[in-house]
Amino acid sequence: MAAVELNADIGEGMPWDASLMQIVNAVSVGLGEHAGNWEASLQTMIEARHSGLRVGLHPGFPDRAGFGRRIPGEEERDAWIASVFDQLDRAMDAFTPDYVKFHGALYHFTQVPSALATSLSNWLGKYRLPLLGMPRTHHEEMAKSAGVPLIREGFCERGYRNGNLIPRGEPGAELEHFADIIAQATSLNRTVDSICIHGDRSTCVEIALAVREALAC
Repeated sequence: MAAVELNADIGEGMPWDASLMQIVNAVSVGLGEHAGNWEASLQTMIEARHSGLRVGLHPGFPDRAGFGRRIPGEEERDAWIASVFDQLDRAMDAFTPDYVKFHGALYHFTQVPSALATSLSNWLGKYRLPLLGMPRTHHEEMAKSAGVPLIREGFCERGYRNGNLIPRGEPGAELEHFADIIAQATSLNRTVDSICIHGDRSTCVEIALAVREALAC
């Protein structure tokens, strides 16, 4: 196994999932609420497992308009949080995953302490599932509290500032040039366990191939 694995966020209704599954080592599959649909997600998880990939659950806030990348407002919060646990429980009834990775705003929301992060940590501990998350954030404490491994994740096509991702919409949030993407993947190679390829980006297959070749994953 390579020193670092490649993971891809898939199951979000994009046309490149099958191609990505031939390149990466692990897939984080959306659970049908921030994008896509549950039936297709379950089929994707089954196909990925049959292909020998590690398969993670990738729940997000039920925010289709924002692709799960908006923090819920006060009126939405309780329903959106309930949806996250509904997604996870439904998935566990149908499939045995290898890990969990939160999507979009939920990923960033859990990078700092909160009641939701504590509840999700308890859920991870109940099922003994590793967390794929960002090192040097509250994801480390969530995994520690749950008594499960943290699979340290890095992002090759997202910009960093002071150790955190630059928020989407700001200059530098997404790396556009392949040379910059490869350079970042190379710099992350020995500091993380898994490097993410976002499957909603039109060039994701080309990025995945280039990174795999550069890192010999």
